[in-house]
Amino acid sequence: MHPSIAEPLKVVQALFEQAGSPVAPGSEDWGVQAHFEQLLSDPSIRAQVPCLTGSNVDMIPINGLCSYRGMVQDTLDLEMYWGAYQRECGGWATTKYSDCLGEAPAAGSSAAQPQAAARAASKRGREVAAADSDAEAMELADSVQEGIKGSEGTEASTKASKVGGTDGGGANGMDAPASALPAPEEGDCLVYLYEAGERVHLNDVVEVYGVLSRVPELAQPHLAAGAAGAGHWASDGHAQTLLEEELAARQPTSLVPRLHAIAVVREADGAGASESSLRARAGELRGRAVGVLAAALGGDRFAAEYLLLQLVSRVYTRQDTLTVGPLSVSITGCPRSSRPPGAGEPDQAVSPLTAALQAAVAALVPRCVSLPLGVEHLNRATWRPAREHVSNRLQRSALQLPAHSSLLLDETGLAAGMLTAVGIDNLKAVKGLLELKSVDYGFLVYQLPMAADVPTTILSAGTSLLANAVDVVVPLHATHAPGASTAMAGDVLGEVRAWLAAVRRLNPRLDDAHVTAEIVAARSADPSLRPEQLHTWLLLARLLAASWGEAEVTPQRWTEMRAMEAARLERAHICVTSVKTG
Repeated sequence: MHPSIAEPLKVVQALFEQAGSPVAPGSEDWGVQAHFEQLLSDPSIRAQVPCLTGSNVDMIPINGLCSYRGMVQDTLDLEMYWGAYQRECGGWATTKYSDCLGEAPAAGSSAAQPQAAARAASKRGREVAAADSDAEAMELADSVQEGIKGSEGTEASTKASKVGGTDGGGANGMDAPASALPAPEEGDCLVYLYEAGERVHLNDVVEVYGVLSRVPELAQPHLAAGAAGAGHWASDGHAQTLLEEELAARQPTSLVPRLHAIAVVREADGAGASESSLRARAGELRGRAVGVLAAALGGDRFAAEYLLLQLVSRVYTRQDTLTVGPLSVSITGCPRSSRPPGAGEPDQAVSPLTAALQAAVAALVPRCVSLPLGVEHLNRATWRPAREHVSNRLQRSALQLPAHSSLLLDETGLAAGMLTAVGIDNLKAVKGLLELKSVDYGFLVYQLPMAADVPTTILSAGTSLLANAVDVVVPLHATHAPGASTAMAGDVLGEVRAWLAAVRRLNPRLDDAHVTAEIVAARSADPSLRPEQLHTWLLLARLLAASWGEAEVTPQRWTEMRAMEAARLERAHICVTSVKTG
């Protein structure tokens, strides 16, 4: 094994000394990241880095380099530490990327006079939850090639690699009071970020290369205090709160592995070696993407066109409460999900169309998350991320989704029922995601809206519960049973994914003069046009141009968009008329 992987802290210390022992190592890098990024750019060396999993967490050497992939679920408070200290011999050493001093500091760094021979620095922790592995994503993509029957293939999209300790015990066998130690989700990891922390945000999917730390003595004093004075903590609310805050920040490493990040790679929404060449083949690749979606929709290429625009959409800009970009689509007239009597709850049933569409979308974008939107499911538990206590980490929830996700809400199993207060709150949360492009995070006595970029599709047999909150409603006209497209080889599917990611980054310009003239003419022909409808036209025109790899909305694309909208409204009118007269 390469020395930088087996003993990364020795490399960090050597680079620290070569740089002349900087005064404030917590705010400087002195070449550590550049060294490891160059090292990890070699595939043969990167392959030597063990991947942190639940099965090997106890086998990776302490202070060894390992990798971990997950979603940033929570951000912890800034934490101060002694970033450097003076040795007895007079030289300086750094504690960056570690939790312990390598040796006893010089006498001048005592608690009475720490500033004489020590320098303070800061770091910030991130709670990172396990994300789907690349192998599982490929497994789901392969299901598009093989075909889908019934609800097969849905399990691949919900798998999660389990990372973290499995013993569940406290440090050195001591257990904290139940109220003092919030139980982490299996798979969580505490990642400490340094210079790279500014580039990592909530809900980002990251691959972290860092130093694994297992230091049970960090939590031992607080756990011992809690075990020895349980009665005192119960009677003194303030002292108990302080204890819980310490435990939340210093959970036993047997429960939550700690990684000191040296290199952090944010997951992009996909990339191609040459975006210009991909956009030059937009017609071919676009047609293949529409074919995959149309096959899942039972051959309805018209609905697939709108769904493609939804996958291309993203947040272009935010200003106050106005967000421009994500497109929400409601597909109505879908076949209802069916289940054998007594086989689970009604809203857990998965229709063939839902399963096929989820697999198709997940094959084209980084990930697709499916949620059943039924009365019983809405009533079961809150969908908003929330903290139950000031010291608790954020509780994982249905609407806290990784970046670059596409959300599929399934109403095909919706049955009559009564929504509870929890169900109503969850429905409001989904509506806020559709209309405001944000999710409210609960912090005890207040709600904090957090920006979200989640294009959403709703599948319903009839009128959706959220019909007034979506941008467009498309009635489904299927010609055959939903299934998977088998016309693409794996390498072609990879090109389609890369093309879709490339066009999603486009932000086509609007010709103000042309658009203004078109809107004036449309308002003259139909004075009942609402501002919301005009806003949807502008968005659809930009997305249509982007889907063709174009940087500007041409008159041709505007005309095509108007034709699509006219056909959609005609289809919706026919569907409404047939329902009223049938």
